[in-house]
Amino acid sequence: MLRGDRQVATLVADVHACVPRLAVTLPDETFEVPVDGLHRCLASLEAGRATDWLAREARELVLPERAVLLGRLEALLAGGELASVLDGYRRRAGRCDLDPDVIAFVLLRRNLEDLVDWLQSVLEGARPEAQREADLDGVRWCQARWSELDERVRAVRAMLARRP
Repeated sequence: MLRGDRQVATLVADVHACVPRLAVTLPDETFEVPVDGLHRCLASLEAGRATDWLAREARELVLPERAVLLGRLEALLAGGELASVLDGYRRRAGRCDLDPDVIAFVLLRRNLEDLVDWLQSVLEGARPEAQREADLDGVRWCQARWSELDERVRAVRAMLARRP
């Protein structure tokens, strides 16, 4: 485990241990997914309302992956490094129930949320061009992460299955 991973695991475990002592009610996870945002972005891309090169490039980048994105969305709605962080967390926090389905959901949802946010920014056109270019790079980055995230989910499932 890398030094930074140990620090993250330690800090997260310490924060988690403090939560029961807080005098506030923490919100429950709602497991919401950016369904409407993704559908709006895809509809805009499919309608061909791309008015500048960035929106056209976003269209060329995202539409061929439409089925993959909708499949990811459907999977979220249905229900290596990370494993080392989880090991460090468990060592610090002690026995805790970590649900691999929840971990997978959070990882995959975060990527989908980022993709939708950056894509909306590119399509809205209200920001400076340099920002929209950076946002388009963010869309590319999110699309490139799916296989890495799938591998992380597999590793987490395997690691948690081996733990008592």
